[in-house]
Amino acid sequence: MKYLNLFIFVLLLAGCNRPVKHSDIIQADTMVSIIPQEDTITLSALFSRCEIVKLNDIVLASINKVFKYDSLWIVQGKSDQGGVHLFNNEGRYLKTVLKWGQGPEEAYDIWSIKLLDGSIYLLINSGTEVVEYSLQKQKMVERFRLPSEILSATDFVVDNGGNYIFLKSISREKKKEEYKLYVYNKKEGTIVNRILNMDKKSSEYISFDQSDCLYRVQDEIYYYEVFRNGICRLSANDMTGYIAFKQNEYTFPEKELYNEDHTFQSFIDVCENSPFIWAHRNLFEGERFVSSTYMYKKELFWNIIDKSDYSVHSYKWVYDDLILNEVVPVEDYLYRAN
Repeated sequence: MKYLNLFIFVLLLAGCNRPVKHSDIIQADTMVSIIPQEDTITLSALFSRCEIVKLNDIVLASINKVFKYDSLWIVQGKSDQGGVHLFNNEGRYLKTVLKWGQGPEEAYDIWSIKLLDGSIYLLINSGTEVVEYSLQKQKMVERFRLPSEILSATDFVVDNGGNYIFLKSISREKKKEEYKLYVYNKKEGTIVNRILNMDKKSSEYISFDQSDCLYRVQDEIYYYEVFRNGICRLSANDMTGYIAFKQNEYTFPEKELYNEDHTFQSFIDVCENSPFIWAHRNLFEGERFVSSTYMYKKELFWNIIDKSDYSVHSYKWVYDDLILNEVVPVEDYLYRAN
């Protein structure tokens, strides 16, 4: 299990200029219960078809994201060339978007990638810069550095008004108040909103790798992080509950989450030996399903919310009847399939 980025459970919801305190418990019209179940999910129940595209002419490792845009496949994966690559419909390698390095069209790491309106946006160089790359022109069209208050961002999304919403997970200022979410107007060069006060102490020991904390479904923007009891709908001015997780016997209690004596290792030991769900992450929402994973004790579960009726089910096993024709534990299957 890798714990790469720091993600902090939060206590307060901030207003536009003067922070306004709210309860951390997410309230939403849609409430679901997350319950560990030792059942098996059959892939053909989720996916109606399967198409295999073989990527040629370049060796990739640690593939993290795959997007489709017109006749292009955009693949985030490590190679000796760089971290994001373009392929045609048949899987033939075309070019690498950003080479490794410190030049004007290079980066030494890529923390997050988003696709919007014919461009891919990349959060690079330890969350300090953003690059916009036009897929139509197949070239970089903009590159800018984040304001010092936002450094180092760990995720981001672009809203319909052209604002960038950044997630800041790591405290950099011991004495200044810091926030989780910053709305940045790139055209004016100003931070127009700050949302969710950052809890600096818990950031020292709550450390989990997580993808897509900020994401879009059509024109809506959503926000989710480990240990939050649901998903929020987000705009430049406000944040409201979208899907909330009901409190039940598997809910991680706040008194266990916030403890001045916790270190990183002691907190992980508490999680692994507790009767509670922990490390609920890797959330992905499609047209019908909301998919995520979580740990219960020392085992990984795959959770599926069906938006057609908002039923929810967790699985410990995967039956891959589309490609491999085998039944394996969720942890083995998802880490292998990436």
